[in-house]
Formats: sequence, C-alpha cells, structure tokens
Amino acid sequence: QCRVCTNTEARAQTGSYTDRKTALVRFGSIEEAATCIQACNSGEPPAGLTEPVEVRFADTWDTKQKRNSDGTEYSIDVIVKGFESSGLMPGGQGGRYDSNTNCALYIAGLPSDTTDYHLFKLFSPLGPIAPRGVRALLNEDGTCKGIAFVNFQREDSVHAAISVYNGAALPDGSRLKVQQKAPKPQPHVLQPPVEPAKVIPPPAGGQPQVPNMAPPSGDPTGAEAAG
Repeated sequence: QCRVCTNTEARAQTGSYTDRKTALVRFGSIEEAATCIQACNSGEPPAGLTEPVEVRFADTWDTKQKRNSDGTEYSIDVIVKGFESSGLMPGGQGGRYDSNTNCALYIAGLPSDTTDYHLFKLFSPLGPIAPRGVRALLNEDGTCKGIAFVNFQREDSVHAAISVYNGAALPDGSRLKVQQKAPKPQPHVLQPPVEPAKVIPPPAGGQPQVPNMAPPSGDPTGAEAAG
C-alpha cells in the first residue's frame, strides 16, 4: 500500500512545511521496510530523480511526542489535550463540538496564514473561550480557507467580538466578517407516499370492486360479531 501525503499530513510527519513531496508506503513486514530504507538512503538519487530521497519509518504516536518534546516521554501537546478531554476545565470537554450556537462566532475574510493560535490571540481578550474553542479551516496545503469559528463560554463575549471586529478594514482593502454562528437547519424528513386503494378490474358488464380491507376473522384488531 502506498499513498502520496497532502502538505498537512507531511507537516505532521516532518514537523514543518516543505515543498518536497512526502509519501507513506506500507510493507508486509518490518524486514522488508528496513531493506528499503537501507537501499534508498545510500546518498545517490534514485533512477529518474536528481536529488537523494530520505526514507525512514513513519512516526507513531510515541515517536511523534518524543520528537516534539525536549526528550521526555511526553510533550506539552499531550498535557493540553489531556486537560481538554478531561472535562475539568471551564467549558467542558471542548467548545468546538458544542451545539450552543449562541456562544459561537463565524469569522470570514481571514488571511491565508491564519492559525488557531492567531484566533486565540485575537478573541481571548474579549471573554473566556471553551477548550478547543478556536478552529481555522485549512486547505490541504495547510493554508487557511479564510473561514474560522470561535466558541466562547458567554454570549456577551460574542456580541463584544462582533462590535470590535465585524467590518474591520484589512490591509488589502477587504473587510472582516464576524457574526454569530447560525444554527444548522433541521433535516427535512420525507414521509412515505400513501398508496391508493387497489381497484379490481370488473368482470364483463360489472362495476369496479374495491377489495375488502377488513381484518380477517380472529384478528385481535377486528370486531367479532356476537353470536
């Protein structure tokens, strides 16, 4: 199995953005993978390429945490995610998934380099934000789509953010759009169509007949005649 990674996935593996393509290949055994690593990391470019390639085992959760930390068995990301999912912090286990749209903001018109960190820097002075309460929507290459969401813990913070940021002029002449997040529309449930009563074709010279829909004799839903 093999797959070319998106830039976002490549950043998760390498820790930084890169113009070089990254791919994941799954071998049938560790021995086969080790043989490939040894052969490809010889320093010579493979056939058809002009530059050498780097091949290594893909990161697991453990190796990623060690790479992102100072050498200990965990990083600050592990601590943050642990407290966010514990429910001990004000705002519960994560405002990003909160259905209360009264405390949620929709932001549009953001620059392409916007991250969750920038959202927190902009909106946290206006009120407490729920755990995992900031989210910038990203393209596959890691750039921001210009859209983001922020979940406050109080509704008055939403109105304060709208009054400060909505309509603010950006350096390129565009304006920032900040408004209360609209609730999702309720799904429309289609009712099954009602089938018309079947009409039995009449015999020659007769009238059309509608089949008797009364329950059969002995059916507990029907009324039995008293003898």
